[in-house]
Amino acid sequence: MNYEFKHLKSFHQVDSRVGISFFFNGKRYRFFSAKILDIDIQPNQYDDPAKQVKLDEMLFAFRNMLEKGWRPTDALKNDVEVKIEDILLEHASQQALKQKLSVKYSSYYVRDLKKAVNCIDNFVKTQKYRNLKFSELDITKARELLLFTSGSSRVQFNYKIIYSALLGEMFDRYKISNPFKSIKLKKKEVDMQIKITV
Repeated sequence: MNYEFKHLKSFHQVDSRVGISFFFNGKRYRFFSAKILDIDIQPNQYDDPAKQVKLDEMLFAFRNMLEKGWRPTDALKNDVEVKIEDILLEHASQQALKQKLSVKYSSYYVRDLKKAVNCIDNFVKTQKYRNLKFSELDITKARELLLFTSGSSRVQFNYKIIYSALLGEMFDRYKISNPFKSIKLKKKEVDMQIKITV
């Protein structure tokens, strides 16, 4: 049969996100979830191998709906993406770490990045933020994360830098303000440490 849509396929991005794409009336459409179909399939909420299973389910769902006559609206244009609000903070941090590890860094820096991801994982598991979305990481929650990480101002100061570096590219990519850059920590304990060790 001759359908108006062409080249329906799944794809994998370098930032670990997955989705499906197809052409309709000469325009390319990309989707990272099946929410547009009113179907709750969100492969990027999972890690492999479950992510691939969900991606296959999403591809099947789109093929089925397209063959039944569903079409994207004119309001949807190229590069339609699931909103960043749908990405959990813990998944965003894991994706960020994977990106960082693709580059050669010192073993100490890699250790600090992994510790930061573990702290974020523990934060969302033990606090009230189990379902905290990446876009919801505002300055208040970022402060809570630093307090959860350590009661020491010196350690908080170090982790403020580490968290900012770990998630910096993700903030930039999705045009979200980096809350860690707005946090002003008291350097009293840090300065005392320097004076003592000098």
